[in-house]
Amino acid sequence: MASLVGLDIGSRALKAVSLSKTKDGYTLSGLAHQELPFPEEDVQHEEFMTEALKKFVKEGGLKMKDVVVSLSGESAQVGPAEMPKMGKEELRNVLPYEIENYMPVNPDESVIDFQIQGDVKDDPTKMHVILAAGQQGAAESAYTIVSNAKLNCRAIDVDELALTNMFEMNYAWEEDYQKPVCLLNVGNRTTTVVILEEGQFKYGRTIATAGESLTKDIQRDFGLKMDQADDLKREQAKIVIEDSTSFSLSMFDRDDRSLRIFETISSSLNKLLTEIKRSFEYYETQLKGRSVERILLLGGGGKLKGLDRFMGDKLGVTVEFADPFRQVRVPPKGNAGALIESNAVAFGVSVGLALRKYG
Repeated sequence: MASLVGLDIGSRALKAVSLSKTKDGYTLSGLAHQELPFPEEDVQHEEFMTEALKKFVKEGGLKMKDVVVSLSGESAQVGPAEMPKMGKEELRNVLPYEIENYMPVNPDESVIDFQIQGDVKDDPTKMHVILAAGQQGAAESAYTIVSNAKLNCRAIDVDELALTNMFEMNYAWEEDYQKPVCLLNVGNRTTTVVILEEGQFKYGRTIATAGESLTKDIQRDFGLKMDQADDLKREQAKIVIEDSTSFSLSMFDRDDRSLRIFETISSSLNKLLTEIKRSFEYYETQLKGRSVERILLLGGGGKLKGLDRFMGDKLGVTVEFADPFRQVRVPPKGNAGALIESNAVAFGVSVGLALRKYG
């Protein structure tokens, strides 16, 4: 079968990655990124995304045929489970009858996926499994968009599993990343929280506050159209912190538009921070996990200037930008290296999807 392409269909950008398996790891065989315009109000979602994807296939510079896509946000649920030891095919057969014992979903209205992580240390008759269930309607919509763009949809995954795969390839084998780590993927519509410990998925959650929340704040305050507000956010929005309790407004000129933007988006930033704290507290208290020590920041929204320091300062953890290509050989020819250098954090999901065929 031809190489699978990890295709991340976001609301503000399309990202695609193709990897080749080698004896000592992976080589990047294709990479593409294309921003999307804001759709007209009277254009249906499937129609808009299909036309955008057709253009991406034609102009993106990456040959695509067989693709893997993912569901995110309210369209998917993900959670860990301990299940009796069995093979992949047996597990695939029994899950439709067993998944309701592990998460509140209707198997008749869901697309079910899983990832086996290994044996349970204290009980060799059981294994750790990540379970995922996506809404049937959302899966059918994604399949329709891909098919109408003349691509073969080989699988539909979920963002949390894709991010976990990306982490396992790039980080899980290092001692520093065996401690509790949060993958924080700040997208346009939603922010995905994934907590891993000893390299294994432990907790996943979707937060509604994300990049679009900040754009709408700017739109309302400045009286702009959404595309104008989005441009202003990317070009001039920034966060500057003086210490753990206060923002350094003195570092701005009072007439500096960045200060007004910062004041405009502060409420949404604090909402995001609050929800991340709640996620950490739930993991530590309800799931008996150890305290999260590190955040790997991903997603287009994660590029907001100063967001890494803001998160680290307020949460008291180490924050660094994730590199989805950390263990991928990038050929020197072409523009892939420059695209990765400027936008690597946006490719976390697509890299994880591209790895699926090897899992």
